[in-house]
Amino acid sequence: MRIRSLAIAVALSLAPVLTPAADDPSLIGHTSGFFGTEKCPPTGDATDTSVPDPYLNALKNRDVPPDSYTPTTVAAVAADVPQAFDAGKRRRDKWKPAERKSLVKKEATGIEVIGYLAGVTHEGEESCNCGDATHKDYHMWLVAKPKEKQAKSMVVEISPRLLKDHPDWPKLASKAHKDGTLVRIRGWRTFDQEHPEQLHNRKNHAGKILHATRATLWEIHPIHEIDVKQGGKWVPIDGG
Repeated sequence: MRIRSLAIAVALSLAPVLTPAADDPSLIGHTSGFFGTEKCPPTGDATDTSVPDPYLNALKNRDVPPDSYTPTTVAAVAADVPQAFDAGKRRRDKWKPAERKSLVKKEATGIEVIGYLAGVTHEGEESCNCGDATHKDYHMWLVAKPKEKQAKSMVVEISPRLLKDHPDWPKLASKAHKDGTLVRIRGWRTFDQEHPEQLHNRKNHAGKILHATRATLWEIHPIHEIDVKQGGKWVPIDGG
């Protein structure tokens, strides 16, 4: 065990620099290490020179839960437009100090949001999961009211790193979506700068209108708890 831990520590010490500030609390101790068939590190397959952002990947891979969760709402999250929004899709190591600073404290916290699921889909291969064809995120849309469109949603995502302990989450979340069940989602607050185009209606290369699929770039990613109400109390959706 000591040899394996040492090997992981050495590998992580050779990984790209992740934190935009030396005192950034967002990543410290929040990821357990390598994962999946590709032995994927917290930074995914991103490098110092890749288009994918190693820092953002590490945020998405925080499989160690926060110490606590701050209650908020979809509307409150959507209304929060940090200065980092001005950075666009650029990697965080290219951001201005003020853009980075606008996220640090918020991304170091866990949040909980109550609402309804407006969709559940199994994502494709992604950089945060090292392009692993087996271990992929589940992308879900959380809205404040039943049957609201995804354009009013915030994205919440299940990381494959959490599925070992909660293998039934995707199936049960899909059922909650179909049944219109009220859910409580808890996890890490993460700003995903890579998808600003999803905030607006747009046309694809063939001229087809693609409708907005989110109201904010803030996400809960990854999710650490999915709860439903039973007998007036919140209980884990999978009973675990």
